[in-house]
Amino acid sequence: MTRAKDFLAARVIELRSVLTYLSVVLFFVLVGPVFMVYVALFRDLRRPYRWARCLIRLVMAVAGIRLVVEGREQIPEPPVMFVANHQSQLEPPLVFMLIPHDVRVFPKKELFRVPILGRLMRLAKFIPVDRQNPERARRDIVKAVDHLKEGVSYLIFPEGTRTRTGKVQRFKKGGFVLAVEAQVPVLPIAVAGAYELNPKGAWRIRPGQVTIRFLPPISTAGLTFEDRERLASETRRRILDALPPQYRPEESENARRE
Repeated sequence: MTRAKDFLAARVIELRSVLTYLSVVLFFVLVGPVFMVYVALFRDLRRPYRWARCLIRLVMAVAGIRLVVEGREQIPEPPVMFVANHQSQLEPPLVFMLIPHDVRVFPKKELFRVPILGRLMRLAKFIPVDRQNPERARRDIVKAVDHLKEGVSYLIFPEGTRTRTGKVQRFKKGGFVLAVEAQVPVLPIAVAGAYELNPKGAWRIRPGQVTIRFLPPISTAGLTFEDRERLASETRRRILDALPPQYRPEESENARRE
């Protein structure tokens, strides 16, 4: 009897996962072209962002994901550099949905080749990440700093890739250099529970709870390029402090004991 229940539960998870991915594909095929025309004509992202957030809520409901959100009152007026840990493919849309103003990300350059999605990201001023082209990367940094100074917020995942163990990895410094150059606050975000629902390498999305905590912002006023390491370390420390112990790497626990 138990084996039959487990089999049925697994099939339900697979069905919900397929419906979740299908919802996203249908959205881009049916609604994506409308988004492109609207943004191209009016250069206004506010309404498409509201539609996108509604879609994410619908998709998360189909997947059976429940959200616990804390600290949204910590979010200052834009521009802001939002910084989150990266447990799965779930937190980019979830965090995006919760940020109350327009925010951009740094997608992998390969995503810009996807029909409709790539065009939408270009219209929205998303900046591709190209680690194999240093010259292109430097130009993109300058472009991102300009956008930040114009009042555009960014969301980054400084681990660079999803964790394979659930534990927070080392932070790369690029996003913190941008925050310092533009003199915008860094707001740490601690995400817990997404790893168990959709770990790296898994296509199934399990139903369950994800907790997202917005932490107090860190000012970059007066900081310089030489402060980037300290800013990254402080941001990572705050995220680790806000996460349950199972997501903290051993080196952080050793550092605490020292």
